[in-house]
Amino acid sequence: MSKSRTIKPRPGQEFNSPFQWFLAAAAIGVALMILSNVLGFVVMLVVAFAIGQAANRILPTQIPYGYLGSTAVGIVGAWLGVRLLGEWGPQIYGIRLIPGVIGALILTVGLQYKLNSDRAKNLELIKAKADPNDPYLMKELDGFVLTEALGAGSNSKVYLGVPADTLNRDSAVACKILNEEANKGKDTLARYGREIRIAHKLDHPGIVKMYSWGEQSNLLFIIMEYVEGGTLADLIKPDLPLSEAYSYMGQIATALQHAHENDIVHRDIKPANILMQDGFCKISDFGLGRALQDDVSLTKEGTVLGTPAYIAPEQIQGKKPTAACDQYALGVLFYELLTGVRPFISNDSVALLMMQLQESPVDPRTHRAEIPEKVSAVVLRMMEKDPKKRFPSVRKALAALRLATDDEDEAVEAVASEAAG
Repeated sequence: MSKSRTIKPRPGQEFNSPFQWFLAAAAIGVALMILSNVLGFVVMLVVAFAIGQAANRILPTQIPYGYLGSTAVGIVGAWLGVRLLGEWGPQIYGIRLIPGVIGALILTVGLQYKLNSDRAKNLELIKAKADPNDPYLMKELDGFVLTEALGAGSNSKVYLGVPADTLNRDSAVACKILNEEANKGKDTLARYGREIRIAHKLDHPGIVKMYSWGEQSNLLFIIMEYVEGGTLADLIKPDLPLSEAYSYMGQIATALQHAHENDIVHRDIKPANILMQDGFCKISDFGLGRALQDDVSLTKEGTVLGTPAYIAPEQIQGKKPTAACDQYALGVLFYELLTGVRPFISNDSVALLMMQLQESPVDPRTHRAEIPEKVSAVVLRMMEKDPKKRFPSVRKALAALRLATDDEDEAVEAVASEAAG
């Protein structure tokens, strides 16, 4: 291995010919011209922004799209003002200030008229669809008007919320409200606080985002990302293409692993808690979630939290939840995705719990022969009764799934990579 240190320029490295000096001077000149134009452009944008902000302060209105909207109004307003009033008054980088402000004011009034008109139309449509018997509908919560009931659980209800200033459904959110009865329960309030802490720790495209939370008129609420497209439960069928099933499996496993890496266990993984949007999966409802390092339990001894069809045996036994519990539920979900049926079926919840504890699932290939043997083995290992016999982590399970799918592993890997951002 040789080392060298340059003492003098090598041939071709000298900088002493007239041509080289000419090229250097030309490059410096071009750079200065570009820099001057860039600075001029930046100053123009600042002036335009100032004009837009001035219009925003003078009129009792709000220009949409924040700083970008103010800058756009300033630029268009400056052009409109000059066209209407002519070129007069002080200018900065070609922008006439007084005509610009007047033009921006005219433009802002026009925008506000259009927004008010659209809002009135949206309001009529919302009122026509609203259930008059629901006391929460049409109420404003943290800047959002509740327009439609999306679902309900034992302790909360979820509503579609649209921005109060526009009522535009394109900017809709999901508003989760705790029931008034639930507000009085200490355990429920503690879980509400835990869900908020969990949401703050998780930031992944495969997990539903939380925007804000608070209390208003004695109502505890959480404002979340609205995912329009149903749930994974709507897509499960016996003939679901395997490549599609692998894609969903990769996405869900990647998002769940992110939660585990942040010391969060979900405790209620099931198709109904996987929201769908344009072919992508998003894990929702961390209401039963728990920090892996949390030594404080909100569950009474002997109480089972989770869904019987997907709950892990150790959860039934009341043991401390771990990431292995989620892996078991994920295995059940994968089984259902691949075959269209659950591994254990009963209308009796107690019977289902006993099956989870005592019975071994039938090989998925019994229901669908085209499932590769290696894929079946991965799913069955995820569903082992003994947590120690499962994969060390969901990440390891996903890696095994990629290997098991052979030629089809590209679909799993590609979608998992997209889900990871």
